[in-house]
Amino acid sequence: MESMKEVWSATLDKLREHPEISSTAFDMWLACIEPRAVEENAFVVFVNSPFQRNIIKQQYKDKICDALESVLQFRLDLKILCNEVEEEGKPLVVMGSNDEFTFDTFIVGEDNKFAHAAAQSVAQNPAANYNPLFIYGNSGLGKTHLLFAIRNEVLKKNPNTNVVYATCETFVNEFVETVKTKDVTDFKEKYRNADILLIDDIQFLSRKEETQTEFFHTFDYLYRSQKQIVLTSDRPPKEIATLTDRLRTRFEQGLLADIGAPNLETRIAIIKSKAEQIGMTISNEVCEYIATQLKTNIRQLEGVVKTMRAQYLLTGEEPSLATAQNAIRVVKRQKTPLTVDRVLEEVARTFSVTPDDIRSRKNTANISRARQTAAKVLCELLEFSQEKAGAELGGRDHSSINYALSQVDERMKADESYRLTVEDILKNLKSID
Repeated sequence: MESMKEVWSATLDKLREHPEISSTAFDMWLACIEPRAVEENAFVVFVNSPFQRNIIKQQYKDKICDALESVLQFRLDLKILCNEVEEEGKPLVVMGSNDEFTFDTFIVGEDNKFAHAAAQSVAQNPAANYNPLFIYGNSGLGKTHLLFAIRNEVLKKNPNTNVVYATCETFVNEFVETVKTKDVTDFKEKYRNADILLIDDIQFLSRKEETQTEFFHTFDYLYRSQKQIVLTSDRPPKEIATLTDRLRTRFEQGLLADIGAPNLETRIAIIKSKAEQIGMTISNEVCEYIATQLKTNIRQLEGVVKTMRAQYLLTGEEPSLATAQNAIRVVKRQKTPLTVDRVLEEVARTFSVTPDDIRSRKNTANISRARQTAAKVLCELLEFSQEKAGAELGGRDHSSINYALSQVDERMKADESYRLTVEDILKNLKSID
């Protein structure tokens, strides 16, 4: 069973980063799947209910099989078991609790020791010194680890503490749903009753006025109530162009702590620690090789270790330079691809329109500006030709896209706010991994 858990944990890591699976969908449908066995041609899992099984079969089965294949390096079908009552009264194992993210498992180096110390201080004395605590750095360097380390440390000392963790995307999506239903009671109760509020990737906070206003009031309410707030971002507040001035000021009134890429010695220590956590020994030579190949993303280092572990458990291949090279190739291929849909979603979110608006024939000032910006991003980030960009933007011709690009360039030169907004969109999309 231990090998099944290792393989499934690595698979969940890949599904969590899938561009077509939102964090809400992941938590609702995938995080609680329990691995059971590997049969001749199938990976066997158990789920809570027939309803969940049907949803997974219809919407996620192929994605799960793809993720499993990337871990195992061979294809298996997915067999989903489900009983109305769990067999023999055995409790269902809930995966993805992030209990492994503690201060003890966080490897401290020169580039993260300040953020680590600040997070520890917050966990020991919430709202006493650093409120808010704003941790920033590139993707994959341990910001989320520190958030969960705070959560786990606080709950270890006082299990009754109401610690609320959410990604910024989750916060925005939940608020949008409350606007649709015109009932914000549950939403406010969830976030404003928090003793500690942890928000991941705040750079994705919607430019939409209602959303930022709600977050501002939530922030102010908790701050005045002397509740701890911890935020993470891939950049400092002053570089998030879509933030309102009053939010930027609130974020900067606390402690800003940055995390940089780990040096070689720290990367080697991380690899050894990750291997030790899952009961695997990797030689110094292999650790150093991995550390020299992957320099800027701790998540990738962990992915390599888990992939090597899965290879050993299922094929008996001991960790070696050869298995490390194969695992590195697998992990590097797993970078989340930037898609047209993701580009349009980010542009639409920034301009408070919808992707359908951008593709439509509507020509209000805001939609036109969003469409022109989308053309710029598609051509720059995805390296689309003007013809291909036009095809993705509602079948527009070459001349329309050429005009859109010239408008964007002129506006960026003349309007500082617009230039910063475009740069913010590009940063957000480049940060996706």
